[in-house]
Amino acid sequence: TRLIPNTVYSFVVRAFNSAGSGPASREMQCTTLSGDPPPAPTLYLVKTEESMVTLSWKIPKAHNASVLQYVLETRRDYTDEVSLQHFPATTSVASVTDLESSVKYSFRLAAYNRFGRGAYSNSITESTRLKFTNRFLSGNLQQESPFYMRSYFFIVIIACVTLVTLSIVISWACIKRAMIIRGRRTKLPSSMPPRPSLSGTYSPRWVHDPRVFDDNYDTPWDASDLPR
Repeated sequence: TRLIPNTVYSFVVRAFNSAGSGPASREMQCTTLSGDPPPAPTLYLVKTEESMVTLSWKIPKAHNASVLQYVLETRRDYTDEVSLQHFPATTSVASVTDLESSVKYSFRLAAYNRFGRGAYSNSITESTRLKFTNRFLSGNLQQESPFYMRSYFFIVIIACVTLVTLSIVISWACIKRAMIIRGRRTKLPSSMPPRPSLSGTYSPRWVHDPRVFDDNYDTPWDASDLPR
């Protein structure tokens, strides 16, 4: 650092250890530029839509005149997909279009002058909005949204929840029915009257007595006052 602009410098490298310095490397000469590349701009998020993100930026005023163009880098999250857009030096607001809905993107900006590209700005990470239109029913949105926002994912979740709920209800009904049947079987013997038992009881034998049946059989019904 702190080199003089537009000056030729020579560089060699030596390695040192406890025994001293080693041989010098091959001499390399280079000339410093007469100026520096632009500093890093400051990037701001303006607006986010379904398929577009609007950004703005600022660069220190002392370097505004030296900027020739800006380059905006757009990177899709979790991928190596990078796209570059170039804007003239008079631009301070730009929109990145044709983005996918409900997807996270990272943005950063660098300025160019005749000495080269400067350092990149701060990185901004933003997710585009989810698109709720009639295309949701037609299936076009399925290709534009993450897997957890697609219809088949919700169908699987709803089916699993329904099966679990149905299994719990059926299990509870079976357990309840078994408890009711078991309770009825437990109460049945105590509620019924005891069966009669003939063991230990006296049963007199029938004895034929002609005086009781045969003699009285021919007695008129109107002879109830006759002496017996």
